[in-house]
Amino acid sequence: MSDLNKKIVHGVFWQGLERFGTLCITFVINVILARLLSPAQFGVVAIVTALIDIATEFIDSGFSSALIQKKDTDETDCNSVFYFNLMLCTLMVLLIFPFAPFIARFYRQTELTLLTRCIALSLFFTSFASIQHTMLVKRMQFHLSFKISWLAQIPAGIIGISLAYEGFGVWALVAQHLVKNLLRAILLYVFVRWHPQLIFSYKKLIQLFSFGWKILCSNLLVSLSNNMTTMIIGKLFTVENLSFYQKGRHLPGLGMNIINSTIGRVLFPAFSSIQDDKAQLRELAKRGLNNIMFLVIPIMGLLIVVARPFVTLLYTEKWLPCAIFLQISCFFFIASPFQSLNQQIMAACGRSDYLLLLSIFHKLEFIVLIIITYRFGIIFMVLCIALNNHFISFIHCLLVQKLIDYSPWKQFTNILPLLLIAACGIAMSQVIRFIPQNNWLLLIAGTAIFSSVYVILTATTHQIPEDICMLISKITHKIYHKSTC
Repeated sequence: MSDLNKKIVHGVFWQGLERFGTLCITFVINVILARLLSPAQFGVVAIVTALIDIATEFIDSGFSSALIQKKDTDETDCNSVFYFNLMLCTLMVLLIFPFAPFIARFYRQTELTLLTRCIALSLFFTSFASIQHTMLVKRMQFHLSFKISWLAQIPAGIIGISLAYEGFGVWALVAQHLVKNLLRAILLYVFVRWHPQLIFSYKKLIQLFSFGWKILCSNLLVSLSNNMTTMIIGKLFTVENLSFYQKGRHLPGLGMNIINSTIGRVLFPAFSSIQDDKAQLRELAKRGLNNIMFLVIPIMGLLIVVARPFVTLLYTEKWLPCAIFLQISCFFFIASPFQSLNQQIMAACGRSDYLLLLSIFHKLEFIVLIIITYRFGIIFMVLCIALNNHFISFIHCLLVQKLIDYSPWKQFTNILPLLLIAACGIAMSQVIRFIPQNNWLLLIAGTAIFSSVYVILTATTHQIPEDICMLISKITHKIYHKSTC
């Protein structure tokens, strides 16, 4: 058991490092490319990659999870899945090629025909290396995943930036996407010692699919949810609007991805270990929510304050329209920790049926919301989506109340003082409107005012969570100890 614990700790460390490192590299590359390319070029590629992401979920068909879950996986299992994935990938590409002109006409973008066909080739790279990636995860060799991600991301980013600088426009983004997936497939073959053999068993495939189809349905719902907004905005509005929307969500989305994945890795096993003790589970949930929101609320509040100078300095003036989407996205993502934490409580209590029902309900009412609001403009529609995310968080809280008697009102009142303090910080930061329009000055002044208000008010009203105080105390003690030595 101790060996398993070591593997878990080792795996979490490397997987977390890979995720954070990959997000940082992606962010830097995207900033450079955004300064070199136009919003319209980003918007066109966003439509294609959204469609390819959904196709990728179909190709996997949940078999990867089935192979990981199965204890006695053998060569027949792996080879059967490999050839089935390859066959499904070929079928998918053969469907995409003749349908590409229809996609281009649907979005009124003639260049989408060739772009879709080119980016669809990346499906082959994913399919050829799918078993290698599955074996890497099954063996918990996350340090290799870290190496592969970096070795694929950096050269692909350099190629994309070089082509963008030379004036290749949208094809710089296509080349970056293809090179990244190709390098990842090659590196997986090099680092993971598995090669296909001429073995196939239809019976084994059916056995694996009996477990994998549930994972496929779940992953498809997630993929559709993540990409549906992109496809809808690309159709109903301009590709520039789509690009501004995506850039506005990008930075807060990166931060929330890290936080939500941390919630899943750390709190889920902790909740599971005390699932029968409702009082202890409720207390741990309260502490977890306070700690997370103490960090999330000021980050989102600060981005709301400095959105305009931040966007201008980071992406240049041509991307300024995405500042309003950045502010709305911050309001949207403030509700995400509620959903993540409550989902882990439901899973720990064995109520996966709640999670499935919530997922289906969210997708259906999301489509209805889009149909009702799109005619009033993209900003109104996105704002309604953000408000709807808070409503979904409320539904999560209601279901958790049935499990551990932790009501929506109790959850909200726990973090209400932090929300009020952040609101005071945002209000007082509005004095920067009277500062001369110098972006660096606006950024520094807005950051200083908001941060000062938040730190002073949380300290004087004793709103700093106990766990955060203990962490600060330990860090301060270590620094002081080292300085005196």
